[in-house]
Amino acid sequence: MKKLNSTLAYYEKHATAYAARDFLGTFGEYRELFIARVKEEFSKKRTPENLKSENPIPPEHQVPPENQVLAKPKILELGSGSGRDAQYFLTHGFDVTLVDGSAELAKIAKERTGQDVLVMDFADLDFEAEFSGEFEGIWAAASLLHVPSDQLPGVLQSVERGLQRNGVFVASFKESDHDWVDDLGRYFCAMTESHLAELVVNSGLELVSIEKGEGQGSDGRPTVWLWVVARKN
Repeated sequence: MKKLNSTLAYYEKHATAYAARDFLGTFGEYRELFIARVKEEFSKKRTPENLKSENPIPPEHQVPPENQVLAKPKILELGSGSGRDAQYFLTHGFDVTLVDGSAELAKIAKERTGQDVLVMDFADLDFEAEFSGEFEGIWAAASLLHVPSDQLPGVLQSVERGLQRNGVFVASFKESDHDWVDDLGRYFCAMTESHLAELVVNSGLELVSIEKGEGQGSDGRPTVWLWVVARKN
């Protein structure tokens, strides 16, 4: 993702103040939904029947149970910000990869979570090779809404490539029929329910649901949020 300069500049300049705000209660319902869906799909892959179908390890090469490291669902957070959501996911037993465009927020997130943060545009992630089919879930709360409208289809196609089969994608956008820049200098892409549904389907993902709800943005202004849940077939 190539954020507009004014958007990234805002988060770089106000990273400390932004991170200090208590957003813990925000998006809680959808965090829990994401966690539940990812764990459900992950557990299906760990059933005895599915494990038997994998290449068996000869007994002499097997690791004793007391030395085994329990597998964790791997998820990607696009737009990790201060690390609030990543910290929550870590406490629920996930292996989390964090990505954000702001170097200043990445520093705060690393201090908060102990995890390294990839500082880059979303479009620069190597979904063709390094991250192809890597993740059980991809979480993008209030982050992809900063992607320019003409670049969003490509980013969503990358999301599809990054997910494992039956992987879960959850993201949120602000409803609007036009692109705009808010009073803080942040760019937002145009998004309606029908447009979001079209983008998801065209990316190759299966649309599970789109829910609309009233709330507010980090600027305190009333906002109509669009939450999308999708999966990879």
